[in-house]
Amino acid sequence: MRRSVAAARVGAHERTAEEWDRGVVKSNGTRLYPDGRFIDYKTGMTTYTSATPQLSVAAVEAVLDPRFLTIVDRETIADLKRQGWSLRAIGRELGRPASTIKREIDNRSTDRSYRPHAAQRSWAASRTRPKESKLAHPGPLRDFVVEKLRLKWSPEQICHALIDDYPSDESMRVSHETIYQAIYV
Repeated sequence: MRRSVAAARVGAHERTAEEWDRGVVKSNGTRLYPDGRFIDYKTGMTTYTSATPQLSVAAVEAVLDPRFLTIVDRETIADLKRQGWSLRAIGRELGRPASTIKREIDNRSTDRSYRPHAAQRSWAASRTRPKESKLAHPGPLRDFVVEKLRLKWSPEQICHALIDDYPSDESMRVSHETIYQAIYV
């Protein structure tokens, strides 16, 4: 259902529902954002917490590609496993290899039980990549790349020159794709 309809059903404002989808937690004039930002609107103070950010509903329910299991697939796995079906039979039912079912159950089970919604949240959390690009941080690698780009070198030439100029320094490695991405970002 649409967000406005869902918000009306639970008696919330549509903007509040939108914030829930983004993982914002509101309580007593404060908001905790998924990035760890905590804002107290009574005092006007903003602080950052090191708490693990919660995933938004949109991130958990995102459908990326048919090769990934969906929440419906995970619920089916849990139901059929509870009924005593074999891994191969579950795989045939879902149109997937038995090895995929086994890997899913082994990797996403907690306390020897498979919980589909916890598995979906775990999978969604594993997809995120909060790591910044190597070139986002100042240092010799970034300086080298910027210098060569000013000389109109191509990203391919730069990454090969890094290997030639710094053969034993693994911190001075970057792919040409990363350089292209840094240029466009």
